[in-house]
Amino acid sequence: MKLILLIFLGYSVYKISFFILSLFKVKSKIKDEATRADFKRKVSKMDIQDAEYEDI
Repeated sequence: MKLILLIFLGYSVYKISFFILSLFKVKSKIKDEATRADFKRKVSKMDIQDAEYEDI
């Protein structure tokens, strides 16, 4: 009986930890996408002019 209870407890801890880790991964991915979007927005606002180089 104790063995079944320990197996069930271990399985429950495994499932809960897997769920929590997946939430952290999603949160990290959303933050990364926001950072990329912010970078793209800043680059698109920049007034980049074509540089002219002289051949020597």
